[in-house]
Order: sequence, then C-alpha cells, then structure tokens
Amino acid sequence: MTHAPEIFTQISKGLADPDFGIRPGDLITAYHKGYHRVTGIQRRFFDKKPTTSWVTYTQILTIDGKESPKRKRDGDASHCTIVTIDDLEKERIIAIKSTNDRIDTLIALVKGI
Repeated sequence: MTHAPEIFTQISKGLADPDFGIRPGDLITAYHKGYHRVTGIQRRFFDKKPTTSWVTYTQILTIDGKESPKRKRDGDASHCTIVTIDDLEKERIIAIKSTNDRIDTLIALVKGI
C-alpha cells in the first residue's frame, strides 16, 4: 500500500495515526516479502513533531503462505499493511478465478484435439 503524501503532513500535525492502525500482534505485509507478525512499535519524532512509527516484526510465512524462517525485521509503518479477512477473501476469489480460467483454457484445448 502506498500512502498519499498528505498523510505525512497530517501525522506531523497530530491529525493522523503515525502507526497507521498497526498494533503488536497484527499480521502484516511490509517492505520485506512475506507475512509478518508485529512485535513492537516505536514512535518517532522529527523536529519535536510526530512522524511515522518504526515497526518491528517477525516473518512467519513466505508470500506464498508457506512457513518461513522466523526472520526478525523492521521498517517504517508507512510500508506496512494490516492483513484483514476481507483482503484474504478477495485474494481467494481472484485465485479461484485465475485457476478456473486456466482450467477452462486447458479443457478447450483438449476438446479441440
């Protein structure tokens, strides 16, 4: 997810959440590929004004959803997105449609033989 530049101005004015709603324990995607569990959040300031938080997390799954080594990582909250059930359901629908389209193409090829 890319955050609009205005959000950074809003954060510096105290009008937006510097954590982007991320809390310890959340499952996220981040700058590093894969799925990660948030382990901590550190608030940061620039010229005594709040700026985006620094998030620490541990990779638990690869981008394919397979178990991965527990890599400890960290990064700016603006590069993190909370994984929601709604997002996963949308991803499931896209994956099913893609698989169905591929199988339909193969069936058409077999019928054409």
